[in-house]
Amino acid sequence: MNREEYKANLKKSLGSRYVDGSSLEDAEAIYLEYFNNYLSLDRYAEDLGISPKKLNAIIDEGRVLNHKR
Repeated sequence: MNREEYKANLKKSLGSRYVDGSSLEDAEAIYLEYFNNYLSLDRYAEDLGISPKKLNAIIDEGRVLNHKR
C-alpha cells in the first residue's frame, strides 16, 4: 500500500468519523494509531486532514480513556 492509499484509508476509518461527531472510542482509536504509528503530531494531523490543535485535543481525550482501562 502506498502512502496515498494509507492516508485515504486512515481518513476513512478514523478521521472522518471523529470530525463528523463520534464517540470517545473513536478518540481512543485515534490516540492508539498516533501512539503506535506516528512520530509527529503534525504529520498525523496532515494525514487526517485536520489541524494539529484539534488533533491534539482528540488525542488527549483518547489518552485519558485508554489509561482508565
